[in-house]
This record gives sequence, C-alpha cells and structure tokens, in this order.
Amino acid sequence: MTIPIFKDIRFVNVGEDPPRSKPNWDGRRQWNACVEYEFISAGQELIYNQPLLKLEVDDIVAAFITGRGYVGIGIVKETAVEIKDFSFNGKKLLELNVDTAFINGQLKNKETVAELPYLRKTIFCNADNPKTEYAVRIEWKKTVDKNNAFWKKNFGLYAKPHIQCSLKAQQKTIDYLKESFGVAFK
Repeated sequence: MTIPIFKDIRFVNVGEDPPRSKPNWDGRRQWNACVEYEFISAGQELIYNQPLLKLEVDDIVAAFITGRGYVGIGIVKETAVEIKDFSFNGKKLLELNVDTAFINGQLKNKETVAELPYLRKTIFCNADNPKTEYAVRIEWKKTVDKNNAFWKKNFGLYAKPHIQCSLKAQQKTIDYLKESFGVAFK
C-alpha cells in the first residue's frame, strides 16, 4: 500500500495502559478504542492536550504505545476537537449516557460506555474544563494489536515521551515503519 505524503509523518503517543500496571493508573485511553472508533486522543492537562492541536488534515501519524512499540499508520482526517464534541460511531458525549461524575473527574474506573465497548468512560474526565481530552479523527491504513507492536530494541528507533512530533529527521524510524507495516510513503 502506498500512502501519499501531503504534509508530514508525525509520531503520536497513544498514551495507553503501560504493560506493567502503575499504581492509580486508570487507563482512559485504549488502542482498541482508537482503532474501532477512528481517533487518537490526549488530555487531562494543557501540556497533554495542546500538542494534538498541531496535527493537520492529511498528516500521516505513526501511533506508538510506550513500552510496546509502533501499532498503527493512519492519516489525519479532521483536526483536534474537545472530546465532548467528537463523534464516536455518530454519537457525541451528550448521547452516550456518561455519568457526570466521570465528566468532572470525581469517578475513575475501567467501566466502558455501553454502546461502545472499547471506550472507557474515563476518557471523558475533565470534559467540562480546559484540561479536557482532545480527539483527532484518523483513517487507519494499517494497524496491529498492541501485543504485536513493532519494535526493535537498541536499533535507534524514535521513542520519546512526547504526545506528538515530526518524524521528518528520523529516517531510520521511517524506513522501519515502511518495512514493518508494509507501506510506502510517496
């Protein structure tokens, strides 16, 4: 599969549960939800949600899960919006029957939205204030399960704790993504 490059190839950290659980980690972002409902998100503090605002339509994203590796290649179809305004299978927050205790951050657990079984309700924490999660619509071209993430230890691949950034100067990582996902960028 050849994916045309109109803009930039961007590293985007999924921010999913780490392979080894951390204490008090509520795990609001799930890779299965990102794939099923065609998005990527970040938030819960301004330093986390603001970087997503820099993604532009037609940017290519390389989705990364810390501690696992690269799990997807996609194209940005819509720019970032607050999670309350993002549509999951045609439904926005107001139509999803999410308790306000999740929205204002008083309730955090691994409960999922009834109509959207991969989507945890905690993704809507702080949906009523500037710390809100932002979501970006992605058309996934190639994805793998997080247990089959592509990674080669000590190979010099890009993996920083950034929310998103350009891979323009990371030719070794771009070549690895091409080979691993079986895609060509032109």
